[in-house]
Amino acid sequence: MGDEANEYYVRKMKDRLREYREAEKEIENQTERLERLVSKMEGIGAKEITDMPRSPSPPTDRISSFMNQKIEIEEMIAEDAAALQEERRAIEQILRHLRSANERAVIRFRYFGGLDWYEVTNAMFGGREDYLDKEDSYLKQVFRIHRNAILNMAIYTAEKAGHS
Repeated sequence: MGDEANEYYVRKMKDRLREYREAEKEIENQTERLERLVSKMEGIGAKEITDMPRSPSPPTDRISSFMNQKIEIEEMIAEDAAALQEERRAIEQILRHLRSANERAVIRFRYFGGLDWYEVTNAMFGGREDYLDKEDSYLKQVFRIHRNAILNMAIYTAEKAGHS
C-alpha cells in the first residue's frame, strides 16, 4: 500500500473513531434532554393550592405535546444506541486483528471508555513505580501506541477492502 493510500485509510480510521465518540456524546446529550423533559412533565402534574380561580380545563395540550416529544426522543436514542452498538462491534472486529494488546487497550480506553490522554496514560502505566517521575514519557509512549494502533487498523481495513 502506497503512502497516499496509507494516509487515506489512516484518516478514515481516525474519522471513524472520532465519529464513534461523537455519537456516544449525542446519546448522552439526548438522554439528558429526555431527563429534563420528564422533570418538566412531573412538574405539570403537581397540584398548586391557591384561592385563585382555575381554568376549567387542565393543560392537556401541554402534557400531550411533552408526551410526543418524549416518545420522539426515546425513539431517537434507541436508534442511535443500536447504530452505536453495531459500530462498536465492527471496530472490535478490527481490534481483534491487532497484534499488540497495548494498541487494543489504548483504543478501547480512549474511544470506548471516553478517557482523556492523561487518564489513558494512567490506566496503562499508573501502576508502575516510576510513573509520577516519568509521566510525560509515558504519555508520549501512549501517543506512539495510539499512532501505531490507528496505522495497523487502517492497514487491516485496507487489506480487507482489497487495497493491499
